[in-house]
Amino acid sequence: MSEIFCDIVPHSEGWMFVSDGVQSPIFPCYQMAVEAAYRHANTEARAHRFLVLREQGLNGRMHALTSHDETTISGGEAAIVH
Repeated sequence: MSEIFCDIVPHSEGWMFVSDGVQSPIFPCYQMAVEAAYRHANTEARAHRFLVLREQGLNGRMHALTSHDETTISGGEAAIVH
């Protein structure tokens, strides 16, 4: 199984995610971008791939997201969605 990253990043018009080099549409708020990234992750999981959701921190580095469910997001160290 392969592992790919899905990065949630700010955009001048809102938020988007980038997965496997492909940009998503732009979302007006962070939460909508995260929810779309989770939907994308579920699609990738069906294709037998592991997807790591990350967000860009204030220091410019990418940090993995963790989640207890698809609506509660908090910063963390491991976030492999499968």
